[in-house]
Amino acid sequence: MKTLNKQKPFYLFLILWIGALINTIGSGLTTFVLTVSIYQETHSTFLMSLVAIIGLFPRIICSPLAGALVDQYDRRLLLILGDGFSGLGVILIYFQLKSHSPVSQHLFLVLLGLTISAIFSSMTVPALKASISDILTQDQYAQAASMLQINDSATYLISPILASFLLRYMPLTQILLIDCLTIIVTLICTYLVKVSIRSHHTIETHSINTWFYLKEGNRYLKNHPNVLLLIVYLSLITFFIGFIQVLITPVLIDMAGPQVYGTVLTIAASGMLVFGIYISIRPIQKHYLKIVFISLIFAGPMIMLIGMINHIVIITCFAFLLFGSLVFTNVSLDYLIRVNVSNEYLGRVLGWAFNISQFAYLLSYISAGLLADHYFNPLLVNNGPLASSIGKIFGTGPSRGTALLISLAGILLILATIIGTQNKRLTTLKEQ
Repeated sequence: MKTLNKQKPFYLFLILWIGALINTIGSGLTTFVLTVSIYQETHSTFLMSLVAIIGLFPRIICSPLAGALVDQYDRRLLLILGDGFSGLGVILIYFQLKSHSPVSQHLFLVLLGLTISAIFSSMTVPALKASISDILTQDQYAQAASMLQINDSATYLISPILASFLLRYMPLTQILLIDCLTIIVTLICTYLVKVSIRSHHTIETHSINTWFYLKEGNRYLKNHPNVLLLIVYLSLITFFIGFIQVLITPVLIDMAGPQVYGTVLTIAASGMLVFGIYISIRPIQKHYLKIVFISLIFAGPMIMLIGMINHIVIITCFAFLLFGSLVFTNVSLDYLIRVNVSNEYLGRVLGWAFNISQFAYLLSYISAGLLADHYFNPLLVNNGPLASSIGKIFGTGPSRGTALLISLAGILLILATIIGTQNKRLTTLKEQ
């Protein structure tokens, strides 16, 4: 395995990060307008969640293979191919909706377009994360990881309020075209980094195929149970976090409408930006696992209170604190995986980590939508079975059963965190 002879300046990572940030904003625009349109047309939490489910499923199937490719080929080239071909799905959706007919009438083809985008973009996550180890030194890992958290927050920070504004002045199809333009900008940024890094990871012999790399990543995790356990624990956390990601949409839309929903989501996600900038300036230096547990113990009650409170301003404040606490969780987990895995296996392990954690998201999205529609919402409608008891706390009406489900997810997250603090394998992970 051949690596870079010397580390490139930090500005190369900045270029790569800016391109990914712009692409994230564009994708977030498409996701927001499609999610809101489907829910307003169908009033089904499950059908609305299909946007997230279809976006995740191909990535779950493809991410281990993508991780193997990342260790085998030029990581910047894979970023270019993944981002470029993902635009084909957006174009398909555009042509289906350009007649301005309801999204729900073309639901199958819309989901097909999202599937195409997800398949090709699946290689970008491990490629981008693995590129950090190519470009930066170990003492810059936490700073880079926190910046990627800012990138992730753009889906909730910039895209919702921008999409809400754009929907007032242009049809959904023109917003899809904006997404396509952001992909072009991302390709240019990635290409600039690619030509600046002449050396890249190459395999020692080209007779070793991608399937071998895929199996080696699986074998590495089996031989390093501490790393595997960390990934499984991460997946358990993402399962509960996934509930609020899906269920907060119908709660806020029914409470205040899509315009306010976009604003609340933006303010809440600014918590990721604020704390992400803080960690970029003052990176975490030690006690990474302890920080994971503390931030999750804090996040659990925030989720629980978001479900219980029926006041938009208070919900916004709790959501701000929730998003901020998750920055510490994600940065610390990213660092722990990175320092406990050899660089030559990093792409494969990140691919499997993404696969396992995203599968937890998928289960969360499916179960959250079905539970909300068929079990919890009927409990807290007017004159529902729990309207006279729990309804005095959560209120009654549309989506109040969904709010109850959010609170239960918060309680379960607290219990899962407490269990994690007692696990000896987790507490013996290397932190330097």
